[in-house]
Amino acid sequence: MHRRQTAFCFIIGVVIVFILGCNVMQQGIPTKSLLDQQPADPTPRIVQIEPETTMGDQTVTIFLVAIEDKGISGRKIGCDDSLIPVEVTIRSKLTSPWSALSALLNLDDTYYGESGLYNALHQSVLEIQSYETLEGKAKVYLEGELMLGGVCDTPRVEEQILATILQDGQIDEVEVYINDVLLQDVLSLK
Repeated sequence: MHRRQTAFCFIIGVVIVFILGCNVMQQGIPTKSLLDQQPADPTPRIVQIEPETTMGDQTVTIFLVAIEDKGISGRKIGCDDSLIPVEVTIRSKLTSPWSALSALLNLDDTYYGESGLYNALHQSVLEIQSYETLEGKAKVYLEGELMLGGVCDTPRVEEQILATILQDGQIDEVEVYINDVLLQDVLSLK
């Protein structure tokens, strides 16, 4: 009788260990092959621009225009101009490249300092409302009024904005919208 009780307890113990082991395996960490089968989250990261709360000094690069420079001082753009990078220090809570774009949009001077570099956006009143990024592609939504000083400002504005966003390689492709209209479409109407 004692042997039967011992054998019965042993069998019950094995069954309990087996059940607990199966339960632990079901709740365990998924294997790499199971993780590999799960699709990546294709949702873009959308950032609404909030009022500035914590700001810090940043040195960013914006792009201005050397008028009729014929590509001597920088990359040649429409109307025989050159696109020139310029470092500026700003206070912003935004990260690159959005802090640089914000600095460009907030530059009110027609010509930057004594450099003689032209800012085709000097008459415009634009601000970043939101942006979204996904795998090197971005969309940025600006609101306000775009003002041009002539037909040559069309390629200048486009190149200044795009070069400022694409400069550091974080973004490979970008679509810029002004009041929910694609930048190229806005410029074609001006």
